Amino acid sequence: MSHHEFNGQLAHFVLYFLYLGIAQFITIYIATAGFIYTGEHASRKIREQYLAFILRQNIAFFDKLGAGEIVTRITSDMNLIQDGISEKVPLALTASSTIVTAFVVAFLKYWKLSLILTSTIFATAFIMTTGLRILVKYKKRSLNAYSLGGTLAEEVLSSMKNTIAFGTQDKLSRHYDVYLTDAKKWGFRLKSILAVMIAGRFGIIYLNYVGEFWPPSYG
Repeated sequence: MSHHEFNGQLAHFVLYFLYLGIAQFITIYIATAGFIYTGEHASRKIREQYLAFILRQNIAFFDKLGAGEIVTRITSDMNLIQDGISEKVPLALTASSTIVTAFVVAFLKYWKLSLILTSTIFATAFIMTTGLRILVKYKKRSLNAYSLGGTLAEEVLSSMKNTIAFGTQDKLSRHYDVYLTDAKKWGFRLKSILAVMIAGRFGIIYLNYVGEFWPPSYG
């Protein structure tokens, strides 16, 4: 191959990846903007319907519901829904399409090695599924603790004169600290489980790389 032909092929590949990068940038931008808009629109509609549902309840319903719990629930839960629609859904779709494409290319190129390395998928799925169950449980307990703390803070601030008149500031502060400590405890456990999940996932990924290069041949 002459030097001129080599430069021509190199320029062809460069242009190919340049066009591919531009197309990927445009499609990812459109998809990301669309999911963000959809998440904000859906969370706003849910907030409106949730508030309308609360206002239609009987007065006895609010005897069991704290003053600050409604605001805390609307803020925290709707943020979770918006994050799920705007971030988690596109990430899940991207990961799914990447997995399908990788499987197709891998089995077309070298099906024996691909079949052996497929076992790491089950290990990753087990770690993520188990970790997500624990994360959901800890997240609920953390939100409940924050809701109770928000209710107490709302009641204290709304009756500040009585609180100061009876000298219960320190007692109520300690009571509020109990809720914050409980929320901190569950939040720390949640982040610890998340760290274990991420570490396990990347550990399996690197072990998968090891399996690709050792032994060097699978016959």
